[in-house]
Amino acid sequence: MSAPERLVVVSTNAGYAAPAAVAVRSALDAASEGVSAVLFYFGSVADVELSRLRDSFRADEVHIELLPRDMFSRWPRQRYFGNDAVYVRLALGRLLDDSVRRVVYLDADTIVFSDVSELWTQPLGGAAFGAIREMNGPVMSHRGGLRNWAEAGVPPDAPYCNSGVLALDLDVWRAEELESRCFAFLERFGDAVRFPDQDALNAMLWDRWLEFDQSFNVSGFWDAPKYPAAEYGDVLSRTRLFHFQGPTKPWHDDYPVLSRKRRYEQVLATTAWGDRVTTSL
Repeated sequence: MSAPERLVVVSTNAGYAAPAAVAVRSALDAASEGVSAVLFYFGSVADVELSRLRDSFRADEVHIELLPRDMFSRWPRQRYFGNDAVYVRLALGRLLDDSVRRVVYLDADTIVFSDVSELWTQPLGGAAFGAIREMNGPVMSHRGGLRNWAEAGVPPDAPYCNSGVLALDLDVWRAEELESRCFAFLERFGDAVRFPDQDALNAMLWDRWLEFDQSFNVSGFWDAPKYPAAEYGDVLSRTRLFHFQGPTKPWHDDYPVLSRKRRYEQVLATTAWGDRVTTSL
């Protein structure tokens, strides 16, 4: 596969196949210029979910690659997702062809609302990746940040990023062997970490990432009164990409924001999971 100018990657297992299809489709549809996608699927060739993913996209717009479900099984389990697909973002320098020099990685529980071209075009200036600060843990020493920041030798006031939306410079990633550094952190700290892939990125590359605008990774945390628009700006109204962080998702009956649930299901209806739509579109 020749390297497209703008490539988005999403990884999933069977449990998140439908939302992954929404993440990919929304990214393709919102693009102002041509975007191609790679979707890594952890499972079996016989999985119904894999078949549905293939039925959801044309082969010329999305390359679906099957990976063994136990590929990353030695590493800590991620609380909401399993122990496989979350680690893909750390290994993209190896999993993608060397001709791919920059890539945008999206979590499977994201949806693109409008053009996010800056994720590909904003200069990284030698940084290993661009990301968005985690507002539920904006610095390492915050209770929502890196639990073992002191043991890892990380400054307490260093920004802590969310790994759900990443713009990665794969030239830097490969040249500096950053995948190995991140997994070395996990080898050392193991199950003591809370979000393994995210904590590894923050601990090992705390001074090697560029902060992007919050509009590229907006979560429901912005609904909280502690983030008043007067102080932080009206981030929700500027949302370009929404991230359904936390255990409550738009495919759950108790998801609290109907407008977001409806937006998710509008995209879901264009995939092979259209039979799961429950709201009036």
